[in-house]
Amino acid sequence: MTHRYRFAFAVACLLVLIGMTSCRHASMDGYRSTVKSGAKQLPYAVEMERTYGKADHFITHYGMSDSPLIWNTEVFVDGRLMLTMQVEVSIDYSTNRVTGVVGEPVFYVNEVSRITQSDSGQVSATFDTSAAAKFGKEEWASARDAGGDLSVVGVTAGPPVALFDVLEAQTRAPRIPVSLIDRKN
Repeated sequence: MTHRYRFAFAVACLLVLIGMTSCRHASMDGYRSTVKSGAKQLPYAVEMERTYGKADHFITHYGMSDSPLIWNTEVFVDGRLMLTMQVEVSIDYSTNRVTGVVGEPVFYVNEVSRITQSDSGQVSATFDTSAAAKFGKEEWASARDAGGDLSVVGVTAGPPVALFDVLEAQTRAPRIPVSLIDRKN
């Protein structure tokens, strides 16, 4: 799933949660509780947050009965990379809990090659598709054990890209912040 589509799904979920469209399961508190409960079922998500610090955890199609529920954890790495872990999950909406994981997690690395900024301040990223990577939980364990060094799975990024911090801030802005290791939010 491309970054643009993940962003669109995150915005759609946010709109559902704040009541701009109908959804029989969604509420802000319920969503936060559900995401926080993912810490027990998704050790990879917890590991990513511990390894890289700030992480976005969100569930694509949350509250939508006919679509698979996809857990996403995304981190911004080394001023140039976006690392995303995705896996299908099952949810019990009555208890606001992630109750299981369906299949194996898949990790995606996208490398930003250039960022431009419009007069209004919006940024747009160009990704180096030849540098994109996809790997599984075994490779993630190697990167985790190497302190988050993605070169152990064949990802070698260039130098940081100007405006990467702005891209990160604008990408994270519509997301609902929930930490799996910091119980303050």
